[in-house]
Amino acid sequence: MKIKSFKLYFSLFRITFNISAFTFGGGYIVIPMMRKYFVNDLKLISERELLDMAAIAQSTPGAIAVNIAVLVGYRISGITGAVIKADGIKCTKRIKQKDH
Repeated sequence: MKIKSFKLYFSLFRITFNISAFTFGGGYIVIPMMRKYFVNDLKLISERELLDMAAIAQSTPGAIAVNIAVLVGYRISGITGAVIKADGIKCTKRIKQKDH
């Protein structure tokens, strides 16, 4: 069970890190990328759930990319998933800032 949890957590971090590292153009570009990975490929959430989370992320204060990442992580694996996905975005932002 712990190996499955670790694989899921690592997958959440890796996908979020890659989305954040290789997308440009604002928070809205993250939504189709999350749809590709979490709805179509892994089938961890439904398209309707992702659209609902996008609406909530848009109406919540803060960056949309971070908000939707936290919501998706929470939906998939609770508080731990939310923290892991937020860390995936934060790590990317720190690396990008060091490059400048």
